[in-house]
This record gives sequence, C-alpha cells and structure tokens, in this order.
Amino acid sequence: MEEVGLVDDHITFLALLYACGHSGLINEGKCYLETMTSEYGLELWPKHYACVVDLLSHSDRTEKVYKFIKPLPVEPTAAVWCALLGACRVHLNPKLGKVAAEKLLELEPENHGNYVLVSNIFASMGKWKDVEMVRTRMQERGLRKDPACSWIEVGNKVHGFVARDTSHADSVAIYTTLA
Repeated sequence: MEEVGLVDDHITFLALLYACGHSGLINEGKCYLETMTSEYGLELWPKHYACVVDLLSHSDRTEKVYKFIKPLPVEPTAAVWCALLGACRVHLNPKLGKVAAEKLLELEPENHGNYVLVSNIFASMGKWKDVEMVRTRMQERGLRKDPACSWIEVGNKVHGFVARDTSHADSVAIYTTLA
C-alpha cells in the first residue's frame, strides 16, 4: 500500500490485527500494533482492542490477557470478553472464564447467543452447575435459543430443515434414513 502511495489507516490495521489473530501470528500482530501507534500515531478503536485480545489469546497466557484488558482506556466491549472467554475454554482456565462470561452477559443481557455460547463453554469444561445457572438466567429473561437449521439443494430445489421439524414432505423417509 505504501509503495502505491496509499496511507495506512485504522481499517488497514484492523484487518492486519484480525488476520494475525486468526493465523496465530502473535509476534507479527504485536509489531503491527506498535507500528500503528508509534509510527502512524493512530489511537486504537474498541475493535482493535478486541483483535489484540484475540491475538494474545492464542498464547497460553489467559491471565496476561486479562491484565491487558483491566487497564484499557476504554470500556472493554462484548467482543473483548468473548475473545477472552474463548481463550479460557481452549486453555482450560474456568476461573477466569467465569469472569469473562459474567462481563459478557452483563454487557449484552438480551443477546441469547451469548448465553448459548457461555453455556456451551461451561459444558465443555464440565462446569455443570454453571451451565444450569446460565440456562436458568436465560429462561428468567424469556430468551430462547434459535433452533438449528440447514439447507440442501437437490435437483435445483432448495430444502430447508429446522431441528426436530417434521413438516417436510419426506420427513418420515429422512428421519428413517438418519436413524
């Protein structure tokens, strides 16, 4: 971009940090972060912080990531807590995972997807009391998980399916085959 005269901006660095995080390029991401702030004088947006947390979460240092989050100059977003929560699942840190889950649900109490995510993460850690607590909170708020759905195209016709749905004309044959 520099060779053709384009100026790197917030969006450029957001894309770079995102790519580094999803590729596990921790050191490269840290370099881009340093370049963004020191050479370009750009201040981080909340989305940059979420990318940095995701980037750092690929290391097995969830406590270090949490120490990065605590003094942020902006209020950490749900995306930041979601990234830390995912890292806690991968790196088996249920204590910090519970903190991240609480923060996530506190920030977006009406987002049913977060409750499902938190419940699934607690289940993967074998924290069944926490799973029950999250599901109870979800029910108390009147939130429901959307049923799973999928589509398949057969002979130029698209067929849609929802979990436990029997309205499809061939549902008996389909469920018999699955069984």
